[in-house]
Amino acid sequence: MAMLLLAARILSREPYDMLAVWERRRRRQALASLTSKGYSPWMGGKAGGKIPEEVKAEQPVDARQQAIMDVRSKVNAAISAHDLPTAVQQYRQLWELDDQQVMGQQEQLDLANQLTSEGEYSQASKAYELFLKVYGRSPQVEQVELILGLIYTRYLPQHPRARELLLKAQPRLQDKQQLILVEQLLAELK
Repeated sequence: MAMLLLAARILSREPYDMLAVWERRRRRQALASLTSKGYSPWMGGKAGGKIPEEVKAEQPVDARQQAIMDVRSKVNAAISAHDLPTAVQQYRQLWELDDQQVMGQQEQLDLANQLTSEGEYSQASKAYELFLKVYGRSPQVEQVELILGLIYTRYLPQHPRARELLLKAQPRLQDKQQLILVEQLLAELK
């Protein structure tokens, strides 16, 4: 009777009810049947597929790419060791190789925050702008926009960009202190 109620969907299903167990068994048997006939789900459906030679061979890395990878690993190592001043120095070296390099989301924020705390507002704004460019859907975007608005209002005279960022961040900010700061910064821009 219980099986009939489950099958009719009168009772709610559970991951370990008998119908679910039977369904998983049926799927395993179907996969076993396909793979015994030569189907390989891990090789794009090709039975007995071989790895192409061009994939097997290591792709050569030019000297610039290798240098970028080396410096990125140094930046990450310094961040992992909680040595942000060293990480910032390494990140500056990375920018000398490629000024569009962006680290992981949290690492990029840590570097930008460290640059701000060191008073390097030009470089900090660049790091924050790169964050917005790459991680534009991050839940921290409005805080980054607020910080950039502050930098562009008080430290770097880029008032149109500051106004744009502050107006964009304002409706998404929840903290009252941050909203007060936005109002103060917008008043300073007038």
